[in-house]
Amino acid sequence: MGLLLLIFAIAGFGGSAFAHIKNIPNAVDATQVIDWWAWLDGALQNFSTEVVGAILTFGLIEVLVGSRKEQDERIARLVKEAGSSDNVTAKNAVNELRTLQMLTTHEGVLCRAILPEANLSGANLGSANLSGANLVGANLSGANLVDANLSGANLGSANLSGANLGSANLSGANLGSANLSGASLWGANLSGARLGGANLERADLRSANLEGANLGSANLSGATLEVANLSGATLEVANLSRAIINKTTKLDETTTLPDAKIVDHDENGNRIFDKHWTPDTDMSRYANPNHPDFWQPDWAKSDDTD
Repeated sequence: MGLLLLIFAIAGFGGSAFAHIKNIPNAVDATQVIDWWAWLDGALQNFSTEVVGAILTFGLIEVLVGSRKEQDERIARLVKEAGSSDNVTAKNAVNELRTLQMLTTHEGVLCRAILPEANLSGANLGSANLSGANLVGANLSGANLVDANLSGANLGSANLSGANLGSANLSGANLGSANLSGASLWGANLSGARLGGANLERADLRSANLEGANLGSANLSGATLEVANLSGATLEVANLSRAIINKTTKLDETTTLPDAKIVDHDENGNRIFDKHWTPDTDMSRYANPNHPDFWQPDWAKSDDTD
């Protein structure tokens, strides 16, 4: 590009000079020669200025292009390191991405990132955009995920024990068989999330939105569900032993109870259950081990220590 600019500049100068020279007759007087040399001197000065300007412009473009390329390569490297199985490497990468303000933007660099089995234990991912990310089997134990966007993320079998997910967006996320024991999910959005077989033992789900979530076979023993929204949620074969569930917990006629059985399927293949919550349902039957009609799934009975 710089060579082209130089050629154009020379061509422009040469063409202008040639045109001027053609106008000089064979027999010229001294005045005409002086005028011509004056013009040539000025043209050379203008030519020098144009060449210098072209070189500086080209140099600036090269610097900007090179800088952008280096930045892109750096970010790609950090995203890869964020998925490392080495905890120090992964956390350092996340911290550097935060410094570069690449974590929390609308199109954050970890949005839809492929990070299976990443070791992000204790990482600071607060307000990070991880929507659609693949975090299958990842270790996020004790991580800060407050206000993080994990909508549509795949967290199947991930370890989120003790993690802080307060006000996080987990709508539509896959958390099947994930370990969320002791996790803080206060005010989190789990609407439509898949939590089948997940371990939510002693999890704080106060004010969490679990509308339409699938909690089939989930372990909610000792979990706090005050002010949580469980309308439309599926609790089939879930363990609610010692869970804190009271009048502030929102349930409705579309909430499937833990001891419900499948009786049919609709035209879309969705399961139809025989038992749903009603205003007369006594939820302490599922939460209080001392209830005379206490019920819990068979898979949980061996683990229940009264």
